[in-house]
Amino acid sequence: LFGEYCEEFELIEGVITAVLTALRPLPLVVEDKDAKDKKEASGADGSKEKKQATVTTKTVVLADGTYGTESVYHQKPEDAAPEKAEGKKAPLRALLISGDCLLSTMVGVSLTKLLLKGGSDMSNELKNQVLLLAANLFRLTKQHSS
Repeated sequence: LFGEYCEEFELIEGVITAVLTALRPLPLVVEDKDAKDKKEASGADGSKEKKQATVTTKTVVLADGTYGTESVYHQKPEDAAPEKAEGKKAPLRALLISGDCLLSTMVGVSLTKLLLKGGSDMSNELKNQVLLLAANLFRLTKQHSS
């Protein structure tokens, strides 16, 4: 859709930049299932060894003079950091890495079509980034097919 109906230079450049941003960081690499299984197994063992988060409950006096309870959940910052580091991938990136070859092809075709529509006004940096992404998509599709 973007490749077909984007006519203005600013729109073309914005779409290319948005797609490139959604797919970063490059390179796109297929996750090895054996390594992922080992990581999950070690994560499950490691989480059992870690301390449980603590919950503190205390009684407080409310503004209207009645009593209430307040529960406070305490977690160490280093416990939460690894979960965020693994983090969520962008949906487009996750689909491409999972092996959606048709989507991979269409992203490559659409970005190439947009670059050709932009003509010589496109910066060399943007052209190089699209070329790098196209090469990554080709390699990713080749890895999934073998």
